[in-house]
Amino acid sequence: MNVLEAIARRRSVREYRPGPVPQETLRRLVEAAHLAPSSHNLQPWEFIVVTDPGVKRALRAACNDQAQVEAAGAAIVCLGSLHQQDSLADRLESLMRLDDPPERRERSRLTVQKMRHDEPFRRSHVITNTYIAISYLTLAAMEHGLGTCWIGSFDPEMVRLLLGIPDGYIVVAVLCAGWPAGEPELMPHKRRPADQVLRWERF
Repeated sequence: MNVLEAIARRRSVREYRPGPVPQETLRRLVEAAHLAPSSHNLQPWEFIVVTDPGVKRALRAACNDQAQVEAAGAAIVCLGSLHQQDSLADRLESLMRLDDPPERRERSRLTVQKMRHDEPFRRSHVITNTYIAISYLTLAAMEHGLGTCWIGSFDPEMVRLLLGIPDGYIVVAVLCAGWPAGEPELMPHKRRPADQVLRWERF
């Protein structure tokens, strides 16, 4: 299907039939996510693909006992890397030139300082860009006939301990991916009318 069809047909799937998802297919989903755009080419996303039944069971507990985490063929834990944020600050700092106009140098200095030390900004910058990659992953799953469910309700510390996630990473989301138990019912999307969200030229 083309991308517009994938967008129109995507639904959150909470019931899955048994059966593993091929590792190569899961790799392709992550490769699609890795093609997402990011601010300054930040690329802060990293993914832990969990297929082991016992680990999925424990991950279900960390996700407030949401059954689809265990039932899906895979649970993909989506991380945002603060290390990439630091690398970006290093890269931008290396591009600063002594012969740049003073205003530009000051603007660059403040940007780098914010990227290194403004913790709310650092986290928001990483999380926002990781969300974009997760959206790409859900659409790629549609191409392969997989259903997904984006899990935002979880205990990040439980997930961190379970999977051995080191410091410097934010647990952004858990994404279920597996074979839907039946054809998802394509009820109309409950969306505000387009005229309420679209304006031309100005508000």
